[in-house]
Amino acid sequence: MTALEVRVLVCSTCNHWFRAVVPISFGFERYDEVGCPQYWGANPRPYFAAICPYCNMVGTVFQFGRPDLDQEELEHAIQDTRIKMAQQGCQALIHLAEKFERELTSDAEFPITG
Repeated sequence: MTALEVRVLVCSTCNHWFRAVVPISFGFERYDEVGCPQYWGANPRPYFAAICPYCNMVGTVFQFGRPDLDQEELEHAIQDTRIKMAQQGCQALIHLAEKFERELTSDAEFPITG
């Protein structure tokens, strides 16, 4: 069974944070007649790639970092981002930041099935 998880990644180019679905485990039963693995569950290969929504950098999930902040620093960084967006008049992005904040600071799991 393919297990996927939502993780927060940091772009190595622009240093913005974003969420991506990454595989945490997978397996396959056999290879088919043309040599492709027959996975137990969803094919994990597409989830090894990520794209930064800010600068469009594309790479494997291993090329992006993970945020190294405690909860207080994280909340401060989110608030700074909201202030900058408000100054630029980006109301749609403020809504997106609020959604990102809720999802980033929640301890809930994000189960994804294939």
